[in-house]
Parts: sequence; C-alpha cells; structure tokens
Amino acid sequence: MTMATPMCWGCLALFALVSSVAHTSHAAPPANPEAVASAQAELRRLVWSGFETTDEIVEHIEWTWGWDEPLDTAWLRDELKAEFEKKRRDETSWPTTTDNDRLERAFAALEAHGIIALHNAGYTQQDGMSDVSERSHGARIRDARKSQIITGWCFYTGQDIKTALDSHGLWIAFGDFDGDRDRALSVARTIKRVLEHEGLRVEWNGEPGQRLRISPFDWRKRGAR
Repeated sequence: MTMATPMCWGCLALFALVSSVAHTSHAAPPANPEAVASAQAELRRLVWSGFETTDEIVEHIEWTWGWDEPLDTAWLRDELKAEFEKKRRDETSWPTTTDNDRLERAFAALEAHGIIALHNAGYTQQDGMSDVSERSHGARIRDARKSQIITGWCFYTGQDIKTALDSHGLWIAFGDFDGDRDRALSVARTIKRVLEHEGLRVEWNGEPGQRLRISPFDWRKRGAR
C-alpha cells in the first residue's frame, strides 16, 4: 500500500504569495515626468524609423539612459509593444510604394554607380563620416578586384530621420574621397539625378558644402518588429 505524500502547507502558502505578487505587479514608468516623456519620444523615433527590433531598441535606450532613476524594462517593453502595434495598424493604409521604397531603389542604383550610399548612418554627421570611412576601406579593396571605381559617398543619419519624421524633408550628405570640388559636384549631380529618377524631389543650391534635401519626404519605412 502506498502512502500519501504529506501536504507542505508552508510551500503552498509561499507559492500562493508568489503567484499573487506576479499577478498584481505592474510595470512602472519613471517617476519623473520628464524622464517618461524623454523615453517615450526616443522609443517612438526608433519604432517609426523602422530599422530596429524591440530587443535592439530596449538595449539602445538602456545604454543611453541619462536619468538618475532606474528604467523599468518591463514598462519600456509594454510601451514598445503598444507603439509597434500602432505602427502596424498605420501601415495598412500606406501606399504600395512609399518614399522609403523609392529611396531604397535610388541608393541601390547609386551603389551600382560606384557611390557608397548608407542608410541610417549613426545618429550624427560625425557618425556618418565614420561609417563612410569604415565602409569605403573595405569597398575600395573589394571593388578594385571588380575594376569598379568608387567615386564618392552619401548618407543620412538618425538626426535626419527625426527631421523627416517631423515632416521637414530628408537631408542627404555627400562628397568624394579626395576633397576635390569638381568631383564632389559630380557626385552630387549623380545622386540628385538618380533620386529624381525614382520620383523624389530634390532641393540643392549647387554648392559642395550644402547637403541635398529631399522634400517633401513622407517617412514610411516598413521594418522590424
């Protein structure tokens, strides 16, 4: 005859307490309203930029968190889930071809023309130049084998995406690798021509020190979840 296992009332009580806490606890936003607004603005920018996943955005915000109080990751993930769901709903009303699709095609064509074209190249212009330098080193070695000449570069940054999301157009930096004015102008004219071929309107004053501006530019990038 088997003996019944004695019931551990202490264990049951502990289990009930843990379960109760798990079901009643809530993710907590930062106590400082300015910190809440800062985190929400940044996560909205990153979600609607369309380049990063939830995990990548969490890592990014935690890494750059500049407030004294700790950031509740559960709250942040809840906010991101809601924002991604909002973006997915909005995407259903987007046209089949967006300005971002046109930009993707244009940058691919520029690469074929020997112009390095970088999307989301860091956050600042300095970041963008660093990315160009890194990319150009490998590209020149690789493309030398294919006898393709790398004539120049262009990029836009996270700051430029923020400007585009605020409906102020998308700025495109450009240049050549030798600081030659005529070559830089030639690169800019090629970029302008290719962008316009894809149906994007480009503003530029014709000077090598002035970035190109695609305006209007309705930022609608389908992307990560």
